[in-house]
Amino acid sequence: GTGSVDFNPVVDRIRFVHSGGTNLRLNAFNGALAATDTPVTPGRAIALAYDRSTSPAPTATSLFAIDDLADTMNLIGGPNGAPSPNTGAVTAIGALGVDTAATVGFDIAPQGDAIATLSVGGSVGLYTVDLGTGAATLVGPVGAGSTAVVDIALPRPPVGPLWALSDSDQVVSFNAASPGTATSVAITGMQPGEHMVGFDVRPATGELIGIGMTGTDGRVYRIDPATGAATQIGTAPFTVTATAPTWSVDFNPTVDRIRLISSSGDNYRVNPLNGALAATDTDVAPAKPTAAAYDRSVATATATTLFAIDDVAESLNTIGGVDGTPSPNLGATVVRGPLGVTTDSPEIGFDISPIGEGLATLSVAASTGLYTIDLASGNAELVGAVGMGTTDLIDLAVPGTMAAGASQFTPVAPARLLDTRESGTKPAGGSTTQLQVTGVAGVPANATAVVLNTTGTEATADGFVTVYPAGEAQPTVSNHNLTTGQTRANLVTVKVGAGGKVSFFTQSGAHLIADVLGYYAPPTATSGRFTALSPTRLADTRTSGAKLGVGGTVTVPVLGQQGVPATGVSAVLVNVAGTEAAAPGFVTVYASGTARPATSNLNLEMTGSTASNLAIVPVGADGSVTVFSQSGTHIIVDVAGWFGDATSKGGYSGLFVPVSPSRVLDTRSGLGAPTGALPINGSLDLTLAGVAGIPAFGATAAVINLTAVEAVHDGFVTVYPSGTPLPVISSLNVDRAGQTTPNLVGATLGAGGKVTILHQAGGHLVADVAGWFTA
Repeated sequence: GTGSVDFNPVVDRIRFVHSGGTNLRLNAFNGALAATDTPVTPGRAIALAYDRSTSPAPTATSLFAIDDLADTMNLIGGPNGAPSPNTGAVTAIGALGVDTAATVGFDIAPQGDAIATLSVGGSVGLYTVDLGTGAATLVGPVGAGSTAVVDIALPRPPVGPLWALSDSDQVVSFNAASPGTATSVAITGMQPGEHMVGFDVRPATGELIGIGMTGTDGRVYRIDPATGAATQIGTAPFTVTATAPTWSVDFNPTVDRIRLISSSGDNYRVNPLNGALAATDTDVAPAKPTAAAYDRSVATATATTLFAIDDVAESLNTIGGVDGTPSPNLGATVVRGPLGVTTDSPEIGFDISPIGEGLATLSVAASTGLYTIDLASGNAELVGAVGMGTTDLIDLAVPGTMAAGASQFTPVAPARLLDTRESGTKPAGGSTTQLQVTGVAGVPANATAVVLNTTGTEATADGFVTVYPAGEAQPTVSNHNLTTGQTRANLVTVKVGAGGKVSFFTQSGAHLIADVLGYYAPPTATSGRFTALSPTRLADTRTSGAKLGVGGTVTVPVLGQQGVPATGVSAVLVNVAGTEAAAPGFVTVYASGTARPATSNLNLEMTGSTASNLAIVPVGADGSVTVFSQSGTHIIVDVAGWFGDATSKGGYSGLFVPVSPSRVLDTRSGLGAPTGALPINGSLDLTLAGVAGIPAFGATAAVINLTAVEAVHDGFVTVYPSGTPLPVISSLNVDRAGQTTPNLVGATLGAGGKVTILHQAGGHLVADVAGWFTA
């Protein structure tokens, strides 16, 4: 048999369970047996892991276990340890969905991500495991997949960059591992006479938020840590009852409010959305905090504890109790333990990383240093001097782990930005047209990418159109493929280039039209996060036989449908197809209950034709979207994901990272897949994780422009997550044999970071990446 070990973070004891059922507790301090518990039954536990492995110790934890014989995920004991794992009782969760051998490794990260190594089909792979359902999803092989792995342990990631606030209103940046190398930038943009008294990273958005005060007036600012530029949130200051020597600023992650506490004991809550005072709470007593910080600073936190440093008593305290019971609003303090050092200044910075590491800047023996703080005992340990140790620091903030360039989506009212027909001058073959996209139609100057519905029309000859960031070399990609005289629309998500512009290269000459539908920008709110879905059909008028007439509309419910939640949704990502067109015309998709915009989403170029296009559509007040057909056609709508609204918790998941367009698949040359056209109903697996700027881990979906080239006959192409059943949807429609046609696809990644592409029509395939969404 085999055994598995894991630490119970609540009591700091090792749990040992043998595959035969033996159930023990061990003391990590002396290696002695702490207790012999009831054997585990029924089933067997081949690998186990506790959740919430954080510091400070959580108040509850659940013990998960994998049963290799039944291929299931179970609990030993129950949720939150009730009943206790000491009883040996087993609570079923669900099937892994794979058949694993007995060599299994399993662990759960402090933030709750479950990882396992499973031996499936003779290959050892790394899997993510859904603790709610038990389902295991392959990430990829471990090495060559031939080495048996019997356990794994997830190390706590080290804290990297830190931002400190100096008493002279500067952002001081340094790395936790080497605080002696520090740089600083002055904070600008505050009101005359104001002093920045504290700042913290807002878990919901990743922004650095500070409070500036003059007298009893305070203002909330959004601070760019790279430039020091401060932008006021709200229009008016809030007012406190009295001035104080020092203040502490920290975010409560569970309610997205700022805790503002003075060294005199004043206790306030501030709203980061409008800069207003949210509440005046009971004064903090008996201890007087100099610096305070909440733990579990992630947007998804459901409980948090407020810790505080008292420089007079040289101790670590909690304000309120563990997990906020009693609430910090009541002001009561509980001593946690002594710091073990003597500070010589009330100017202290303090923060707690998302995984529970306490960090503080303290002035000891006239030198400002970075210290780790044991949140269980209060003990402070010196890491090193910050810079030369001569700068007085009054606050500290740990940045979140947001991917560089990550941006939230904001829809705008559809607006036409480009139409070369109006000037009468058609862009010539081989020419490039630049389009200003920032500072117009509601797109801000800091937009990282824009979503455009683009159309090529009246093509002079067969050719293609490429949309790419201005100022960059033209990439070997395409967004449109046009034949002589043709009109085709395609959604484009494109990174914003130099001067806030994007470039359109026209290979053979064609008129160009571009309508802006939205943009991506660094997050400043909790909305605009994307949740990818396995693509699913929402509507198909062919099943009812009711083709839309000329000027006809159909309302498609989306909220509460096919994985889209009933609330909290601002927009949906859908692929819309028109087929069996009664005449040439266009189709427009928009929020139900609103005026139809003077734009189109797809063009049907001839009677009987079929065309499709991806669309990001705001959801109407009734939870639906409306599809309008100008000339009459059948309508098909497939959903690929949804964007959250302002009620969302925010955080770092579901943000878009634009990349410079890059080709990742071309079956004509063997890029990304074997050389050669796919047969009718042929399929291929395309690896997207780890290529073209998409990380090997941490991406949930990618935005790709997919092109069917030289189709064998009319039909469709379906893109879906590898390792999942083939859905009844289409990602791209081919109208006739020999056609070359593109479509933008929101591709949800599956096992191994791959997507599977079924080419029902047969022919070559080409795919270009425009960006990816964070997991």
